[in-house]
Amino acid sequence: MLKYNLKRLINNRAVLQPVGYLQKFGFTKYTASRIYGGHFSSLKLSQIEKLCIAFNCTPNDLIEYIPDDKIKTSNHPLTTLIRNQEAKKVNEIFKDIPVDMLSDFTNRIDELKKEMLKK
Repeated sequence: MLKYNLKRLINNRAVLQPVGYLQKFGFTKYTASRIYGGHFSSLKLSQIEKLCIAFNCTPNDLIEYIPDDKIKTSNHPLTTLIRNQEAKKVNEIFKDIPVDMLSDFTNRIDELKKEMLKK
């Protein structure tokens, strides 16, 4: 089964006020609330495009595949859409770093980010 899993993406991006954040990209408060709460059955292509712009992602990042036990899909391309875990929240990582080491820590993160974005 394919389903949207936008809450996972929003949480992974550490968006603290998702409804307000989505409103900045042209969603009404009502639509933003429904999207964040998962209370929708479909999205227009224009909405998918707005979400991709807002979260710097592709449509594949908005969708999750949950395999059906009855159907063998181990070699199927849909398996790339199986989402096993959420990314660790940044504030959880930072809270264990001593204050005097935060500058070095953030510099290393910046270096890693640059390296990863080169790929």
